[in-house]
Amino acid sequence: LIWFAKGEVSRLRGGEGDIDRARAAYDKAVAAGGTPPEVYRSIMLVELKAGERERAQSALDAYLKAKPDAPDAEMLRTLIAQ
Repeated sequence: LIWFAKGEVSRLRGGEGDIDRARAAYDKAVAAGGTPPEVYRSIMLVELKAGERERAQSALDAYLKAKPDAPDAEMLRTLIAQ
């Protein structure tokens, strides 16, 4: 959870280098296991911001697989489609 939180801080701060810091923290969170499905949603948002649509789609797929009843699914699909 700590790596997920560190990723969130970097993602939300959005300064220079924060996308890379967020990615690194999210990667560590996923590797550690036991993180909430929302880590994949955050990865999707970071990848969209970086212009990495395929990576964003993969992260969205992982999020929806982990949380099929996600209340924000349609909103996220809309973001990907833009």
